[in-house]
Amino acid sequence: MAWLALAWQWAVYNLSLAAATWWGPKVLASVVLVAVGPVLVRVLQSRIRRLGLDGDDRLWWQVTTRNLLFGGMVVGLAIVWAQQIEAVMISIVAIAASLVLALKEVLLCLSGSVYRAFSGAFKIGDRIEVAGWRGDVIDHGPLATTLLEVGPGREVHQVSGRLVSLPNSLFLSHPIVNESFTDEFVLHPFEVPVSHANWRQAERVLLDTANEVCTPWLEEAREWLGRRLDRWSVVPVAVEPRVQVIVEGADLLRLLVRVPCPARKKGKVEQEILHRYLDSAASISALR
Repeated sequence: MAWLALAWQWAVYNLSLAAATWWGPKVLASVVLVAVGPVLVRVLQSRIRRLGLDGDDRLWWQVTTRNLLFGGMVVGLAIVWAQQIEAVMISIVAIAASLVLALKEVLLCLSGSVYRAFSGAFKIGDRIEVAGWRGDVIDHGPLATTLLEVGPGREVHQVSGRLVSLPNSLFLSHPIVNESFTDEFVLHPFEVPVSHANWRQAERVLLDTANEVCTPWLEEAREWLGRRLDRWSVVPVAVEPRVQVIVEGADLLRLLVRVPCPARKKGKVEQEILHRYLDSAASISALR
């Protein structure tokens, strides 16, 4: 065991000697700079006070001299330890680059969470669509947002029973469609295909049916949506049910129906209008 102790002492001695040989001049130069700098400041400020300058001039020269000397001292220390500083900076840059590459997705998710928080794009309970995924927001965190899926497709307004966890990084690369931008009422559109033969009759039946279904809440929706749409839109927006004609082909038209309805009952209102429309004998002949 004695020879192990001697070997250890020899190794420590040699390492200490090497460190002293390598670090000694740099440490000595640093000590000289740190010790001489304040002394020079005091000497020069004492000489300035003896010049008989005015108060403002004397103060300016004292402050300038002190700042220049301390700046020179910092530059001198940087020159003495330039190699070590360079090595440390290279190590820091390499570590930072490795962390960025390794945590790229995590950083993007955190950035997406910050974007969501500051943009106010949606909140818990809103129905949104992002990157083809659509559903009601039931949870959101710093890394992911959880949706209760609604669909499939935009035409279906029923819950599918599946949970979708979206990484928040999607918010930075895909637009967020918020179907619940108003809490109480929304303007809900849907399409009905008809033939050229009886499209006017079908249009009239759809409009009458939409007005009949929406009558119980039409006045409330007109007042509630009117206040908000006047603030958000540059032109007045009609809230009443409307039907527009879209030419699909030589023998086919699409009637675009837009109705005001409660935000959480879009699918129910749409199905009610369609069922009444299909129950009408006049509208059945207008279907292709």
